[in-house]
This record gives sequence, C-alpha cells and structure tokens, in this order.
Amino acid sequence: MEDVIKKIIDIEEKAQALMNHTLLEKEALIKSYEEKTIAMEKRILEEADTKIEQIRKKELSDSVAERKKIEAQCDMKMLAIEEKIRKNKEVWVEELVNQVLNR
Repeated sequence: MEDVIKKIIDIEEKAQALMNHTLLEKEALIKSYEEKTIAMEKRILEEADTKIEQIRKKELSDSVAERKKIEAQCDMKMLAIEEKIRKNKEVWVEELVNQVLNR
C-alpha cells in the first residue's frame, strides 16, 4: 500500500513538474510573441514614416515645379505686355492727348 501511495505521489510530482514546465514554455512563447509584435509595429511605423516622407518630398517637388511653370507663364505674359506697351505707347499717348484736347 505504501508503494502505491509513493507511486501516486511520484506521479503527482511529475505531473506538477510537467505543468510548471508547460507554464514556463507558455510564458516564454507569450513574451516572444509580444516582442515580435512590438518589433513588427516598430517596423511598420518606420516604413509608414519613410513612405510619408517620400510622398511629402514628391508633393513639395511637384508644387515647386508647378510654381516655376506658372511663374514662367507670368513672365512670358509680362514680356508680351511690355512689348505691346513699347510698340503702342506713342500711339496711345497721342490718342489720349487728342481725346483730351478735342473735348
């Protein structure tokens, strides 16, 4: 009878040791997955920041190019206006003087 009780106690101790070992493995797995999750979140955020920066630079570059294009168009219009004024200035002045004097 004593042997049976010793065997039951031995089996109980082995079962408890197995349970403890299993719990330790579970905790290690949980910690490992938490670390992997944190690393993945960090990597995703870094990739997102990089992509955002790339988009920001492209948008800035595009807006600078558009501004330069508009400035060039304005410069061309101003040159055309200045050329028209240069060509017609004397005629316009003469017409204005004639209109004022004829009143």
